Amino acid sequence: MGKIGLFPGFGAAWLYPRAMGVAKALELLFTGDLLEAEEAKEIGMVNKLASTEELEGVTMSLARKIADGPPIAIRLMKAQVYKGLGLDLATALDEAAFCESITLASKDHLEGITAFREKRKPSFEGN
Repeated sequence: MGKIGLFPGFGAAWLYPRAMGVAKALELLFTGDLLEAEEAKEIGMVNKLASTEELEGVTMSLARKIADGPPIAIRLMKAQVYKGLGLDLATALDEAAFCESITLASKDHLEGITAFREKRKPSFEGN
Protein backbone atom coordinates (compact mmCIF):
# COMPACT_ATOMS: atom_id res chain seq x y z
CA MET A 1 0.00 0.00 0.00
CA GLY A 2 2.99 2.23 0.53
CA LYS A 3 3.51 2.29 -3.23
CA ILE A 4 0.15 3.89 -4.01
CA GLY A 5 -0.49 6.09 -0.97
CA LEU A 6 -3.46 4.09 0.28
CA PHE A 7 -4.20 2.68 3.72
CA PRO A 8 -4.33 -1.13 3.51
CA GLY A 9 -7.84 -2.56 3.38
CA PHE A 10 -9.36 -5.87 4.40
CA GLY A 11 -7.94 -5.65 7.93
CA ALA A 12 -4.30 -6.00 6.84
CA ALA A 13 -3.06 -3.60 9.57
CA TRP A 14 -4.74 -5.83 12.15
CA LEU A 15 -3.98 -9.21 10.57
CA TYR A 16 -0.35 -8.82 9.44
CA PRO A 17 1.22 -8.17 12.88
CA ARG A 18 -0.62 -11.15 14.33
CA ALA A 19 0.43 -13.41 11.47
CA MET A 20 4.07 -12.37 11.07
CA GLY A 21 5.11 -9.98 13.81
CA VAL A 22 5.20 -6.19 13.88
CA ALA A 23 8.55 -5.67 12.13
CA LYS A 24 7.71 -7.74 9.03
CA ALA A 25 4.16 -6.36 8.96
CA LEU A 26 5.42 -2.79 8.90
CA GLU A 27 7.98 -3.62 6.21
CA LEU A 28 5.33 -5.09 3.91
CA LEU A 29 2.74 -2.41 4.63
CA PHE A 30 5.20 0.47 4.18
CA THR A 31 6.85 -0.87 1.02
CA GLY A 32 3.93 -2.62 -0.67
CA ASP A 33 6.29 -5.47 -1.56
CA LEU A 34 4.75 -8.80 -2.47
CA LEU A 35 5.77 -12.09 -0.90
CA GLU A 36 6.91 -15.20 -2.68
CA ALA A 37 5.17 -18.37 -1.51
CA GLU A 38 8.24 -19.69 0.35
CA GLU A 39 8.67 -16.46 2.32
CA ALA A 40 4.94 -16.37 3.15
CA LYS A 41 5.34 -19.86 4.63
CA GLU A 42 8.53 -18.92 6.51
CA ILE A 43 6.89 -15.96 8.24
CA GLY A 44 3.65 -17.74 9.10
CA MET A 45 1.22 -16.26 6.59
CA VAL A 46 0.49 -19.73 5.18
CA ASN A 47 0.88 -23.14 6.80
CA LYS A 48 1.60 -25.33 3.78
CA LEU A 49 2.57 -24.98 0.15
CA ALA A 50 1.11 -27.16 -2.59
CA SER A 51 1.08 -27.15 -6.36
CA THR A 52 -2.24 -26.67 -8.12
CA GLU A 53 -2.36 -30.40 -8.75
CA GLU A 54 -1.69 -31.26 -5.09
CA LEU A 55 -3.87 -28.58 -3.51
CA GLU A 56 -7.10 -30.54 -3.12
CA GLY A 57 -5.34 -33.62 -1.73
CA VAL A 58 -3.26 -31.62 0.74
CA THR A 59 -6.31 -29.63 1.84
CA MET A 60 -8.51 -32.69 2.25
CA SER A 61 -5.78 -34.52 4.17
CA LEU A 62 -5.53 -31.68 6.70
CA ALA A 63 -9.33 -31.37 6.93
CA ARG A 64 -9.66 -35.12 7.57
CA LYS A 65 -6.94 -35.04 10.23
CA ILE A 66 -8.77 -32.25 12.07
CA ALA A 67 -12.20 -33.86 11.58
CA ASP A 68 -10.91 -37.14 13.02
CA GLY A 69 -9.68 -35.37 16.15
CA PRO A 70 -11.50 -34.96 19.47
CA PRO A 71 -14.41 -32.56 18.76
CA ILE A 72 -14.76 -31.14 22.27
CA ALA A 73 -11.05 -30.39 22.63
CA ILE A 74 -10.82 -28.92 19.13
CA ARG A 75 -13.86 -26.71 19.69
CA LEU A 76 -12.42 -25.43 22.98
CA MET A 77 -8.95 -24.87 21.49
CA LYS A 78 -10.38 -22.87 18.60
CA ALA A 79 -12.48 -20.73 20.91
CA GLN A 80 -9.63 -20.10 23.34
CA VAL A 81 -7.08 -19.21 20.66
CA TYR A 82 -9.36 -16.47 19.34
CA LYS A 83 -10.62 -15.37 22.75
CA GLY A 84 -7.07 -15.40 24.11
CA LEU A 85 -5.99 -12.69 21.67
CA GLY A 86 -7.84 -10.22 23.86
CA LEU A 87 -6.97 -11.63 27.29
CA ASP A 88 -4.12 -11.05 29.71
CA LEU A 89 -2.03 -14.11 30.59
CA ALA A 90 -3.56 -14.70 34.04
CA THR A 91 -7.10 -14.73 32.64
CA ALA A 92 -6.03 -16.93 29.72
CA LEU A 93 -4.49 -19.43 32.16
CA ASP A 94 -7.71 -19.52 34.19
CA GLU A 95 -9.71 -20.13 31.01
CA ALA A 96 -7.26 -22.86 29.96
CA ALA A 97 -7.61 -24.64 33.30
CA PHE A 98 -11.39 -24.60 32.92
CA CYS A 99 -11.17 -26.01 29.38
CA GLU A 100 -8.71 -28.66 30.51
CA SER A 101 -11.10 -29.78 33.26
CA ILE A 102 -13.85 -30.21 30.66
CA THR A 103 -11.67 -32.35 28.41
CA LEU A 104 -10.23 -34.39 31.28
CA ALA A 105 -13.78 -35.42 32.22
CA SER A 106 -14.75 -36.35 28.66
CA LYS A 107 -15.15 -39.83 27.21
CA ASP A 108 -13.03 -38.63 24.29
CA HIS A 109 -10.07 -38.13 26.63
CA LEU A 110 -10.49 -41.66 27.96
CA GLU A 111 -10.69 -42.95 24.38
CA GLY A 112 -7.54 -41.03 23.45
CA ILE A 113 -5.57 -42.47 26.38
CA THR A 114 -6.90 -45.99 25.75
CA ALA A 115 -6.07 -45.82 22.04
CA PHE A 116 -2.57 -44.57 22.85
CA ARG A 117 -1.97 -47.46 25.23
CA GLU A 118 -3.36 -49.96 22.74
CA LYS A 119 -1.32 -48.39 19.92
CA ARG A 120 -4.37 -47.79 17.74
CA LYS A 121 -6.09 -44.81 16.17
CA PRO A 122 -8.67 -43.26 18.52
CA SER A 123 -12.33 -43.08 17.58
CA PHE A 124 -13.68 -39.85 19.06
CA GLU A 125 -17.43 -39.30 19.41
CA GLY A 126 -17.62 -35.81 20.90
CA ASN A 127 -18.62 -36.71 24.42
